[in-house]
Amino acid sequence: MKLLRKILGLLLIGVPGLITPLYPRSETPQLSVIIVIDQFAYHHIRKLSPHFKFGFKYLLKNGINFTNAHHPHGLTCTATGHAALGTGTLAKDHGIVLNGWLDEQGNAQGFKDDEPHARSFNGLHPTKTCGYGISAKNVMVDGLSDQLILSSTPEVKNRVYSISYKPRAAIGMGGHLGKSIWFDHNTVAFTSSKSFFKKLPNWLIQFNKKNDITKIKKVEWKTCYPASDNAYDFENINAYEFASKKAPRANSTINTISKRKDCTCNLVPDGKATFTKLPQANQLLLDLASSCLKSKFKPHRKEPGKFMLWVSLSTLDMIGHAYGPESLEVIDMIYHLDKQLMTFIKQVKKIAGNRKILFVLTSDHGVTPIPEHSQKKGLGIALRIQKKKLLKNINKAILQQFGIQNIISDFKTGQLYLDKKIVTTLSETEKNKILQSIKTLIKQEPGIHEVWTADELKNATFSPSQIESYYKNQYYPGRSGDIICMTKPYCSLNKRATGTTHCSPYEYDTHVPLIMYQAGKLQKKTINSQVWIPQVPVTIAKILGIQPPSASHFQELPGILPQAK
Repeated sequence: MKLLRKILGLLLIGVPGLITPLYPRSETPQLSVIIVIDQFAYHHIRKLSPHFKFGFKYLLKNGINFTNAHHPHGLTCTATGHAALGTGTLAKDHGIVLNGWLDEQGNAQGFKDDEPHARSFNGLHPTKTCGYGISAKNVMVDGLSDQLILSSTPEVKNRVYSISYKPRAAIGMGGHLGKSIWFDHNTVAFTSSKSFFKKLPNWLIQFNKKNDITKIKKVEWKTCYPASDNAYDFENINAYEFASKKAPRANSTINTISKRKDCTCNLVPDGKATFTKLPQANQLLLDLASSCLKSKFKPHRKEPGKFMLWVSLSTLDMIGHAYGPESLEVIDMIYHLDKQLMTFIKQVKKIAGNRKILFVLTSDHGVTPIPEHSQKKGLGIALRIQKKKLLKNINKAILQQFGIQNIISDFKTGQLYLDKKIVTTLSETEKNKILQSIKTLIKQEPGIHEVWTADELKNATFSPSQIESYYKNQYYPGRSGDIICMTKPYCSLNKRATGTTHCSPYEYDTHVPLIMYQAGKLQKKTINSQVWIPQVPVTIAKILGIQPPSASHFQELPGILPQAK
């Protein structure tokens, strides 16, 4: 970590005076609160905004509302989206191509880290660690959080905390130098790792003890409004034929019993705590964010430094996969969030006192409608492609054609990885023949628009207006699959026979809300021109008067800074 600080610190050497604050010092935000709602597609804003009464309404009414903000990736997912928000770069630069991937040796990669200096803490003990670790080692660039920390001086120390139920979300935002905190489903508590803390902070330990989820046996999910309210008057809101039968349902009492597992167990838990799929889970995370501010943000100091708090709310994504974006559960979850965010905003203002606050609200990706619902509306192009069935057919065909068994090692989010051990036994000609055969098989599948080998995508040329370019934005050598698939609109390629996903370059998956608000400075404006989410950290850096993420080639958002057009 010390070496990393030195390397990142070199980025700032020789640039004194390069970054000039946008505002007078007295008007620069002392506190930045960036709220990311996982799977919060912009089409939810279009559909539900007439029924917003609280937090969403407050920000939409008072802030700068970017109505056409997009993620420029073809396989939209949590890790990639949060890393783009944190670093201001594309996956081809930051390296987080998916939630998880296989490296060149065929080993599973992501945010796990087996080194002792990355061991995860048991969330109820200051120094006790688990048998697995998590770090930011695979994020290949610096980010906004890193630059804010690096801009500290001996007299003024800047701080960054990043909080989520998902480590890939927290770390994507918090970067290498921020303090990332997430929820561990094995120990059933919020935690971090030695990559970010020497020991687990006492305020976090006390929060875990005070909010012990293992003691919660049952939770009632009451809808935010009466069932007869027109806030729920939408098609398919009670259509469960193609939804998961396992997720919790609104207007019911849910058994939430969770048991702590041995802290030496694998990083991947046997099952996720049911509690994390309920509206109460969002409230718990916001309570944690408030506790963090109360403990670490000291507005009474004469020179407190700048404080950045990232908050990623994962629960909408967890329930959205199961029931789809038109369901009662998703819509009601958003209404609960509307109320919860207003309470949280008031708490932040109270904690910050008269300090200037920058609020940002956005999302890591959208969501695809359930294909069967789209079919019933008349979109015959909508199809559900069963990943397991497709994988089985590919392996069978390759066995028949080449005599090779189980050639596909893994099939992750539209990317196929060949078995590396088998590949080492093949000549380049044999490998290319197999790849082309797999391509042909996949392209025959209804619902598939295009298929590339890794080399084809690497060497392809697309204009920026082509959505195929989103896939090249996401190509990273040694991490991307050997085959990359692009579905047709409204088609879903995933492992589930029910529910939905979000892994396409289309509007419903890439278009997300983006609102920025600072009272007296960034307010009461609507911007309809298309903007890109990696512009967000660049813009925040300019507002704070610090160096933008070093690898970002994006410009600041229009309509915010005086020089931006």
